[in-house]
Amino acid sequence: MRRTLMTVLVLAGALGGVWYLAPLGAADTDPAVSPVQFTACGTHTWNVPAGVSAVTLDVFGGSGGSSSALTGGTPGPGGLGGEATGTIAVQPGEVLQVNVGCAGSDASGHTPGTGGGGGDNDANGGNGVLGANVPIFTATGGGGGASDIRQGGTTLANRVVVGGGGGSGGDAGTSGTGAAGGGGGFPNGQDGATSGGISPGCVGGSGGTQSSGGAGGTTNANCDIAGTPATGPSGANGVSNGTTGFGSGAGGGGFNGGGSGATTSDDPGVTGGGAGGGGANFFAPTVSGQSSNTGVRAGDGLVVISFTSTAAVAPQPVTVVPRFTG
Repeated sequence: MRRTLMTVLVLAGALGGVWYLAPLGAADTDPAVSPVQFTACGTHTWNVPAGVSAVTLDVFGGSGGSSSALTGGTPGPGGLGGEATGTIAVQPGEVLQVNVGCAGSDASGHTPGTGGGGGDNDANGGNGVLGANVPIFTATGGGGGASDIRQGGTTLANRVVVGGGGGSGGDAGTSGTGAAGGGGGFPNGQDGATSGGISPGCVGGSGGTQSSGGAGGTTNANCDIAGTPATGPSGANGVSNGTTGFGSGAGGGGFNGGGSGATTSDDPGVTGGGAGGGGANFFAPTVSGQSSNTGVRAGDGLVVISFTSTAAVAPQPVTVVPRFTG
C-alpha cells in the first residue's frame, strides 16, 4: 500500500483582507497592516503597500526637558510635543521618510540637558545651559526634536507634515517654580513662559512660525541677557553666563524652531530664567483634512500611518486532503 500526501501552501502576510509581503523594518507594527506605528526616535522609511492611494498621517513632536532648581525651588517643566494630522495622496511602492523626534533630556543638578534629535537630524531641539552657581547649582534641559514625514525626497523641502517639539523649562531659585516650556503647535509654536518673582520677570522665547524661527526672550530691567532666536528648523540653545544668575530654556525643533528665553547675570529677585518656545507644526498644501493640537505629547515623538487598500483579495491558503492508495 502506498500513501501520498499533497499540501499546497500559499505564503503571504495579511493587509486589511489583502495578502501582502513586507519586511517589518523599524515600525513597531507590521508596516503592511494599518495602522502602522513608529515610536523609536530617529529616521525610518516606509513603503506604500499595494492598492493604497492615500494615507492619513498623525505626527507628534518630542517634548522638552525639565530644568533643575535650588533647594526649595521647583524645576521648570518642559513643553509637550505638538500633534499634526492630515491625509496625502500616495502611489503603491512609493517610499516615505518617517522621522520621529526625540525628547530633550532633563537637566540634573549643574548638568544641562541636550536637545532631542529631530527631523533627519535637521530639526533638533536646542541644548540646555548651566545656571546658577551660588554655590548650589542649576541647569536647564534640552528642547524636543520635531517629527515629520517627507515625500518625494529626504530634504527639508520634502516635508509634508511636521509635529513641533516642545521647548525646555527655565531653572528656578529657592522660592519659586521654573517657567514652563512652550508646546509645539500651529500655526506657531507656543511661547515659553516668563519667570516669576518680581516683575518684570525673564521673558520666555517665542514659538516658531510658518515663516521664521521664534524670537529670543527680550531683556528688561531685571533680566539683562536676551534669549537667542531660532534661525531655522532647530530650536535655539538656552543662554546663561554660567556662574551667577540663572539659565534659560532652549527652543524646540519644528517646521521652524522656537527661541530661547531671556535670563539674568545676577539675582535681582526673579525666580529663574525664561523658558524656551515650542516648534511650529506644518502642513504642505497637498495635505487635506488638516488638524492640529498644541502641546499634547510627552516623551519621544510618535508617527502613526493609517490607510485602506483596494487591492484584490488573493487566494486563501488551500490544503489538499491526503488520499490513501494501494
